[in-house]
Amino acid sequence: MPFYTCICPADLLSATQKQNIATGITDIHCDLTGAPRHFVHVVFQSYADEDGYSGGKRSQAAFIRGSIRSGRTQQVKELLLSQLSNLWLELSPFTRKSDLLVSLAEVPGTNVMEGGILLPHPKDDAKWELEHGINN
Repeated sequence: MPFYTCICPADLLSATQKQNIATGITDIHCDLTGAPRHFVHVVFQSYADEDGYSGGKRSQAAFIRGSIRSGRTQQVKELLLSQLSNLWLELSPFTRKSDLLVSLAEVPGTNVMEGGILLPHPKDDAKWELEHGINN
């Protein structure tokens, strides 16, 4: 946790672009939240050209949907949204700004299990890692 799903047209991104976006998302999330890197997961999903619509009209929309642990300040969430948007637009130059949607949904850490262990509140990450012998 966090879990970021990137959805875009099938031929929009190369493997290198996907790698760079996944690394960028991880960097942004960890820099802004202090979360351990191994907590960050990124998955890409694609859709066929005829399967994308916005406002009832065909589009080439791209989406970053992040599921993050609750407990972040509004300022951090706004920075995440802004930096994630900028990252995508920089690394995917064929995406128009008007075709990009970035959203965050918050989930309590205690509603998430990684490796069979319930996650802590973000403020308790370091203690949690020590208790479970996990190193970045």
